[in-house]
Amino acid sequence: VRSRIRAMEKLFVAAPSSQYKALALRTPSLWQDFGSRLNRRSVVNDWVVPEVEFITVGRNATQIPDICSFYLPGHIAFPSRLKVAIFPSACNELEFLPLNVDGADWLLLNCLKTTKRYSAQESIVSRGANGEIFLIQKIVVSDESLSDCEVFTIDDSNRGQLIFLAGIEE
Repeated sequence: VRSRIRAMEKLFVAAPSSQYKALALRTPSLWQDFGSRLNRRSVVNDWVVPEVEFITVGRNATQIPDICSFYLPGHIAFPSRLKVAIFPSACNELEFLPLNVDGADWLLLNCLKTTKRYSAQESIVSRGANGEIFLIQKIVVSDESLSDCEVFTIDDSNRGQLIFLAGIEE
């Protein structure tokens, strides 16, 4: 994943690890509502803090992560104490939604920053029957406004994949 924002800046996507426990809602039926709203619209004003817990998925998933995906790689959560370390710059298009994870204060990222400015010819994406991108294998973006935010999604995607800015490649 690459960018033309600043001289071929590297971009990264979030991916779960099989060595760590996963986050899950204690009331799984709430996910349908979450999935249809997160990374698509602001939810901070009507957010109700859900009960969330770590679950073991597979034999190797024994460790508690510091940062983890939440159901999909496009949704990340982390302890609230890490917010400034992970997102040091203010961005009005990022919402940090409180979660109660086994009694601890965590945050769920709701990313409203998107771009349409990517090269269809140089990018490799998979689209569903509705035309939305559901998988990004390679993306070449050229949107200067992205440098104001550390993370974004692709506008014509299902918003299930977050893309992170990660510094300039030498």
